[in-house]
Amino acid sequence: AAVYGPIIQALTQYFPAMEQRQKVNVLVPGAGLSRLSVELAKLGFNACGNEFSYHMLITGHYLMNHMRCANQYTLYPYVDTTLNLVRRSDQLSAAMIPDLCTIEQAEAIQQGGLSMVAGDFLEVYNRPTEHDQWEAVVSCFFIDTAHNVLDYLTCIYKILCPGGILVNIGPLLYHFADSTSEASIELSLDEVLHAASQVGFVPITNVQLLPTTYTNNPLSMKQMVYQAAFFVLQKPFSAPLAAPQQGQKAE
Repeated sequence: AAVYGPIIQALTQYFPAMEQRQKVNVLVPGAGLSRLSVELAKLGFNACGNEFSYHMLITGHYLMNHMRCANQYTLYPYVDTTLNLVRRSDQLSAAMIPDLCTIEQAEAIQQGGLSMVAGDFLEVYNRPTEHDQWEAVVSCFFIDTAHNVLDYLTCIYKILCPGGILVNIGPLLYHFADSTSEASIELSLDEVLHAASQVGFVPITNVQLLPTTYTNNPLSMKQMVYQAAFFVLQKPFSAPLAAPQQGQKAE
């Protein structure tokens, strides 16, 4: 709720008419196990996830297509954790999956659309056939997975329809920051927002820093909390007029 809630609120406010949402194409890059994509499809949106990781794709496929009911399996995610335990029994805390079964929710999901595209985000979407095709892009813990966040911002701007929105929430962990063999550009949040404005985006919400955890054990004596940046940017309906070059008169 801490992460998906603001995303859902932004999309439903911007696209309030339920009966028209099936025509609203929403791309979720870095979709992981597709839980957010499923939630958006339930709300009537035509949601498409994009994922690069084989681990996520295989597991997500199983969750969406082969689970028969909610809470079908019991996992013990902390069984190999021996540190920061309050009680020994905390080590055997159980997690039931999935919390929502797509087969059980098929009727609700069919009101929208649900699909998944495998592949690297830039390789799949940084092509002319994808330009101006998406009414919204949801970046949930995603933009910091880039080698160069400017490439992501530019690609997202190109694929959005005029008037389309980028809904972002997440930290700036920058996954390749510690790599000695791969390039990584690590911008601060204010630099990311400035770069987005240079690409052409305009903000339609103020930036909020929302506390949230990530794969966290709530029973542990050690807690890690992100101040995730939430903001909504829009691609203008029309491109700004180019400034006249020196020696030319403005029309």
